[in-house]
Amino acid sequence: MLQFRNQSDPQFQISTARSRSGLTKSDPDQYCDQLNQDQVLQNQIQISIVKLNQGQVLQNQIQISIVISSTKTRSYEIRSRSVLKLFNLMLLDWATRSLC
Repeated sequence: MLQFRNQSDPQFQISTARSRSGLTKSDPDQYCDQLNQDQVLQNQIQISIVKLNQGQVLQNQIQISIVISSTKTRSYEIRSRSVLKLFNLMLLDWATRSLC
């Protein structure tokens, strides 16, 4: 599942979901309930961009959660000018842990 949320506008959200079996769900709770504990969720990422009251974007504060299985979650909260660096860190950690 890939989610984009704007915390100053709760109605703004984009999400997708995919598993090894190819099943997709828009509701992450229903989706996780269908998985066995040994199945791996691929690319489940949550990204939150926090906005200040006046509509200014708080400088690239992004939170990423990687769900490796239905019981394991890795979370990051990083301030970076380069979103690419953030995704590289996330993908490296996800790949390392999924091989174990």
